Amino acid sequence: MGRCRRRSHPDWYDFLKDYVALVDWPGGSFWPELSASYPDALVLLSVREGESWYNSAIETIFKDDPEESGKFDRMWRAIVRNRFCNDFGNKDRMIAAMEAHNNAVRAAIPSERLLEYRAGEGWKPLCAALDLPIPEIDYPHTNTKKEFLERPD
Repeated sequence: MGRCRRRSHPDWYDFLKDYVALVDWPGGSFWPELSASYPDALVLLSVREGESWYNSAIETIFKDDPEESGKFDRMWRAIVRNRFCNDFGNKDRMIAAMEAHNNAVRAAIPSERLLEYRAGEGWKPLCAALDLPIPEIDYPHTNTKKEFLERPD
């Protein structure tokens, strides 16, 4: 008889003690646990139009390369399998999963804690939601498709 491993989540306070924010995935897949653990935190929901999102994702994070076996790829595939949708080649299912994710966040997070943010909006909505002044530096643009594809495992 095989061993049954109990799946549990980390002590989020200890796990994230050296950070002030968590962005993107894999953190985004744990939004129910994180938003419950940090009930006063702002939840930023980054939203995109489905077709544009899918086209970008299929060339980067959903790129199906069976030769990829690095830590990021193994982690990513486990998360999407268990928390999203791993039918990468099915555009309609993937867009539906993205929209379901966004709708679940909208339904669960009170409006005063939720900021829906679209790429390209810059500092203003973020700073307004956090009650912070707008920095005098340009809003950063990193993690381009090229940077993502050139990342080390």
